[in-house]
Amino acid sequence: MNISTIINDKKILIINYQSINVLTTEMLAELYRIDKETIRRNFLEKSSGFVEGIHYLKVEGDDLKKFKESNKELDVICDTSTRLILWTKRGATRHAQILDTHEIWDTHDIFLEKYFDKNPTVNIGPHYLLTLEGAKAALDFTRNFAAQVFTGSISFVFTIRTLETGKWSLGILSVLVWIIFLYIVVANFANFLSPILKNLQDQLASIDGYVTKKESKNMKFLQWVSTLFKNILLVLIHKPMILLELIVIFIIVEIPPTIVIFSAGYSAEKIYDFFF
Repeated sequence: MNISTIINDKKILIINYQSINVLTTEMLAELYRIDKETIRRNFLEKSSGFVEGIHYLKVEGDDLKKFKESNKELDVICDTSTRLILWTKRGATRHAQILDTHEIWDTHDIFLEKYFDKNPTVNIGPHYLLTLEGAKAALDFTRNFAAQVFTGSISFVFTIRTLETGKWSLGILSVLVWIIFLYIVVANFANFLSPILKNLQDQLASIDGYVTKKESKNMKFLQWVSTLFKNILLVLIHKPMILLELIVIFIIVEIPPTIVIFSAGYSAEKIYDFFF
């Protein structure tokens, strides 16, 4: 569901794609009060001044299909279009520089503040973790996750040691602390990764010939291995960026907690021996 803003007494839906606010060509033309063909012509004639990924985003194929499904309330998206150009904040500014009139700049300053600087709920795009915002979110998550795992691991070691030495009251308290931290760790883990993994699963399921986990449930072992390699090959051919994002997820999920658990176990032993 898109949120909206008011510009020049008109309600405008804000499009968020790959975690940034963007405009379609039709929306940009309407805001600048010019013909959309002028936007397209300037784009073609000044193509060297527009860089994909900086001034505009190109959406096509499966990504376009999903984009249309999640933005059905936008009348400007044609059902028959096979490619869509979305203008970023810098792209809108570049068009203003080309058009260069007082009216354009006045409008530009207004929607820069009211449209591009608005912060709707983060939309988990096709490769969220590979964006700058996704990387920052992953860093924050890893930092907090590591701290929680460290604290929980110390509580766990304390629990084992206190029960081994017969300190039941302290052991029961350690168990309660450990359960609380385990719940916090699992909850944060699910909140961060669940929507990202769901998005990746949707992308994988959209590949022709890809066999989902549900479909491979009753396969024999050799058939399952063959299907696994076939799936990997299909992903490499059709959506290679997914593998990169899965590697990022693996690094976030596996490496920091593993290092933290070992260091926590060592630290907990030292702390326990010091106090008890």
